[in-house]
Amino acid sequence: MVECCNELNTGYAADGYARASECKTAVAVIPYIVGGLSILNAISGACSERLKVIVISGCPPTSVLTSSKPTHHTPSPTNKDVALHAFQGVTAASVRVNTAESATDVIDNAIIKCIQQSLPVYIELPNDIAGAPCPFPIPFTRKVEEATQLNRNGEALEAVTDLWNSSHRPVLLLGSQARVSLPRDIVQRLSEKLGCPVLCQPDGRWLSESHPQYWCTFWPGLLNPEGEKLVLDSDLWLAIGVSWSDLHTHSIDPKEENHRLIALQHDGVELPEDKVISPVNLRELVSAMIDSNIIRRSESLPSSKPSHPAGIQTEIKTSDDALTVRSLLSGVQAMLQENSKLVVDTGDTWFAASHVELPDGVDIYMQLPYASIGWSVPATLGAQVAHPHGRVVLMVGDGAFQMTAQEISTMVRMKLNPIIFLFNNLGYKTEVSYTFPVDLLQLTGIYRPQCTKAHTIISLIGTIPS
Repeated sequence: MVECCNELNTGYAADGYARASECKTAVAVIPYIVGGLSILNAISGACSERLKVIVISGCPPTSVLTSSKPTHHTPSPTNKDVALHAFQGVTAASVRVNTAESATDVIDNAIIKCIQQSLPVYIELPNDIAGAPCPFPIPFTRKVEEATQLNRNGEALEAVTDLWNSSHRPVLLLGSQARVSLPRDIVQRLSEKLGCPVLCQPDGRWLSESHPQYWCTFWPGLLNPEGEKLVLDSDLWLAIGVSWSDLHTHSIDPKEENHRLIALQHDGVELPEDKVISPVNLRELVSAMIDSNIIRRSESLPSSKPSHPAGIQTEIKTSDDALTVRSLLSGVQAMLQENSKLVVDTGDTWFAASHVELPDGVDIYMQLPYASIGWSVPATLGAQVAHPHGRVVLMVGDGAFQMTAQEISTMVRMKLNPIIFLFNNLGYKTEVSYTFPVDLLQLTGIYRPQCTKAHTIISLIGTIPS
């Protein structure tokens, strides 16, 4: 049990845990309504990433819920379902256990929806039912099998194969939701089966960056113009778990690309001419593609790879030169190891992290496109709890850091060991015209972590623990 400083941070921490844990699932426990509406923003972000987060909320006894008696934590005597209704838009299920007899079915069905749809769920448990005897549950695996829909994988495989085999210059695009359904090794096997260039969205770097087919980041109008040209010159885009939000597609209109786009999502396949095949099991479909007679299009792979966006050197010169973003990123890249995870908050750090070349096995976590600033500090806490034998590295600006800095105290209390690079811009830039700079080193000092301010390259090197 991890006790966070508030419910919003609890949700962010659950988000980080769900990303980094082997089970890819997190559970958050909160108080009735006040806790629910506080954590709602974090669960909305988890929903945008299709993360499996189970939110369990206590609530008053059923006799109170059905009465007109004013109750603490409620906005009015007649509005005791406000959290239950609020979560409906950002979860696969928002339910309340109304009787002890129905408890096992209600809870199991919500968890099954969480697993199958890869979305958060919200469960309210009244006080008088929480400790009441309930029917013995039937085996969970049997319930999962009964709830599983017949999929259309065969139809989807045939359609995707026909389009792929008729193409000449295809590319494979990976988004952040590819990792929700597909292990890294399956993505690599599919890439090698297809033989084409592979480009990743900035939050979807899910193929080894040393792989010969990896063609860097696809962030049109912002990074990797060589890769962008390769994509725009191709005649077919096979996109897995890709987001077409405004933050992902800066300079292109996705609607204009429908004629050459196959979008493989968690539960469906979108084909050109707005045809949709659903439901599918994405992992089973991709495995079938690997074993199919789909044509390998290695001729579409250019002979040379694009240069890395930043040209960052992995060796740092120990000098008294002023610290620059380039030298700092060089230091970040040099310290990342196979068991590291890189967490990046909203803003300039998105672009900075995109200039860091990830060693094999390193995961990067961003919250695009939901972009709730401050998400990263508690998410780092959750990721580090889920990944105790590795090091989580956080890149965060001071504008985001000020939102959730109190969770540093939880890291210290739990003796966790993440490394936090705080990009101090002397004020949250959206508000900088009317706010005063804060010395965040003094703030973090309240919690007594190991904390140092670096101005030069050599001082930075001296602060980074092994």
